[in-house]
Amino acid sequence: VRRNPYSVILFDEFEKAHLDISNLLLQVFDEGILTDGFGRKVDFRNTIIIMTSNLGTKDIKVDGRYGFVKKSGKSDYETMQSTIMDRVKNVFSPELLNRIDETIVFHMLDETDVLNIIDLQLRELIENLQKMEIKITISKRARKLLVKRGFHEEYGARNLRRTIQNSLEDPISELLLENKFAYGDKITVDSKKDELIFSPVKKRANKSVKQTGETTTAKKDENPQKV
Repeated sequence: VRRNPYSVILFDEFEKAHLDISNLLLQVFDEGILTDGFGRKVDFRNTIIIMTSNLGTKDIKVDGRYGFVKKSGKSDYETMQSTIMDRVKNVFSPELLNRIDETIVFHMLDETDVLNIIDLQLRELIENLQKMEIKITISKRARKLLVKRGFHEEYGARNLRRTIQNSLEDPISELLLENKFAYGDKITVDSKKDELIFSPVKKRANKSVKQTGETTTAKKDENPQKV
């Protein structure tokens, strides 16, 4: 902050921070200035400080598929907000909470949110395949299967990146090494009976390759979703 006074500072999972950190922030919130170990004063008046926390999320009753909260369910936003704020008040001191400008409670993720997250995380895979002149189309059914595998009500969307790697990137890499896909191919990814099916369209339109590596006949997706 001393070198870059116009900064956004993020403390992730702040409930795990040592009490000394909270005490330091009291001085920052009060005076806007913090003195370091060399006696230099650091000006925080042009910074934005954001603290995130997962407090109270385990206490929320989840209603819906894969741990998603239904929009019309009993766990509405006001009930969720009250539950979370009760936990926040039990953990953080009133002195700290009274110095925070605003507290925001986010809605829990729904299926549409997680599908959007998957779309963003698939960009790297798509770009890498484009360098090999390979185009990939991932159906909505396949993306929903990735949501089912990668989303957990306790850990949220954190495992999605690993799920994409294990379910998409690794199998595609193996199929490329086995020469079942080649430069210039177009790959469609669909799901059937909780399995991802990879179909090279350009050269082997009548064949498809399951994630297990077997060859089988697959129906073409009527409405493929491009990611």
